[in-house]
Amino acid sequence: MVFEVQGPMPEAIVSTWKQIFSEWSPSHRYEQAEIASLEEYMGAYPNPSCKI
Repeated sequence: MVFEVQGPMPEAIVSTWKQIFSEWSPSHRYEQAEIASLEEYMGAYPNPSCKI
């Protein structure tokens, strides 16, 4: 699953992870795999967009 994040880092990424685990994940049948997650940062620092 891919979630696109935009906003000031690291606040935007932390907020998105919290939202995924508190809102999105409980309402879907997906289970977290026991592998590392991947984050891709694109754009100019300090406010790149991110896909997790």
